[in-house]
Amino acid sequence: MAKRGRGNPKFGARPVDGTPKLGAQPDSYKTKYPVWRFRSFDWDGPWGMGALFEKNWRKHIESHLANFETMTWAEIESAAGGKKDGTNSHPLPRDKFSRNAIARLKKRESFQIRFFL
Repeated sequence: MAKRGRGNPKFGARPVDGTPKLGAQPDSYKTKYPVWRFRSFDWDGPWGMGALFEKNWRKHIESHLANFETMTWAEIESAAGGKKDGTNSHPLPRDKFSRNAIARLKKRESFQIRFFL
């Protein structure tokens, strides 16, 4: 049976001032502009291009994305208009995803499944 050591565990090095260092400022993204990536877009799914054409949403979505490209993330997050949260931009918690959306993410086995679920 191994002997239990006493005292403090040994680590390679400790931060000079005793606080952990961050790799980047957590809010640094707020000064950046959004960039869109459609490589993994679900073109054929129930929320894909067919649904956009059916409801004529494509033009609406494209104009919103174009407007967002002129704004920083801080400006997008603070855009007024929502009654409940006071903003038009808000995260959607995972537990609010519909069963159909979760099933589609699992079926596609894409990076979204690792990110969202």
